[in-house]
Amino acid sequence: MGVRFSALLSWRSIAVRDHPDLRRALESGSLPEELTDEQGNAWNPRVHLTMHAIVERQIANDEPQGVNAIAQQLANAGVSRHEVRHIIGQAVSTQMCGT
Repeated sequence: MGVRFSALLSWRSIAVRDHPDLRRALESGSLPEELTDEQGNAWNPRVHLTMHAIVERQIANDEPQGVNAIAQQLANAGVSRHEVRHIIGQAVSTQMCGT
């Protein structure tokens, strides 16, 4: 049995681990509503961190079944831990939003 969601790290801890660049803003309560990446794409850091938390829960609980194995296969193929979360997060986003 995997780690339950309640035992996972909080948003703040996930952000510090996966996004040290957002740590100071999150800790000070000044996380902006929108940021822009190197390609000029706008993104919402709160939504992004929420997606990280969703993916962490899915991997920890292997829910949907097989997501943990997929994460492990990607990691074994040399994909970084953070990028694995983004790949799975994209699938979650597609499932939720159809895009």
